[in-house]
Amino acid sequence: MERVGGLDAVFLAIEGPVSPMNIGSVGIVDGPAPPLASVLAAVAAKIALVPRCRQRVRESWHGMARPVWIDDVGFEFDDHVHRIVLAGDDPDALERFVERVMVQPLDRGRALWEMWVVEGLVDGRWAIVSKMHHCMVDGIAGTDLLTLIMDSDPDAEHPPASIFRATREPTAVESIRFSSSMIARSVWAHIRHLAHSVVNPGMMWNRLRDIISGGRGLWLQPSHRGSPLTGPIGPNRRWATHGRH
Repeated sequence: MERVGGLDAVFLAIEGPVSPMNIGSVGIVDGPAPPLASVLAAVAAKIALVPRCRQRVRESWHGMARPVWIDDVGFEFDDHVHRIVLAGDDPDALERFVERVMVQPLDRGRALWEMWVVEGLVDGRWAIVSKMHHCMVDGIAGTDLLTLIMDSDPDAEHPPASIFRATREPTAVESIRFSSSMIARSVWAHIRHLAHSVVNPGMMWNRLRDIISGGRGLWLQPSHRGSPLTGPIGPNRRWATHGRH
């Protein structure tokens, strides 16, 4: 088990019907699409190097601590890489597809990413559409899945994907023990920090001053009412590109 980072835990907590925490990317490619089996093999070779892509999030017992990363014992690439064929005579079909999939929350019972091979684009092209949860960014050391799987060298060779051997899922007792130890460590860290502040009052007052200053800056920011970017937010999203793909 590995505890989810503080900021990543926030991304998980604030996700809701009108605030999907998905990061998406779209790559449009000339020429016919390769067989799905070839895409699966290429993705598997790259994903094998990033353990986070084969892990899922597990909530702590009754939310007593941050969620943790555990191996997805039921991981299958077929559950994450899909193929779809759009209407080749509709220039807006890709936009509508991206809009539809990006608002759908990822299944937290699985690794938090998906990818589609999209065929049927105008002029016979195809696309790769990827989606991952924002909480995975640090774990893959990048900003999107396309950056992870693409090569800058067209002649790059990829070793066969290694066999994934997931560790067993922790029991309830093990999860409670782990969460309790994390809470104890956090409490002890706060106690040490408080003791340090008591013996160094100047540092404590400087931090308090910074907090007050930052809060005052937020309070005094001008209102942006009336802007088309600040109205009520619904569950739907629009995706558009500059120019026609």
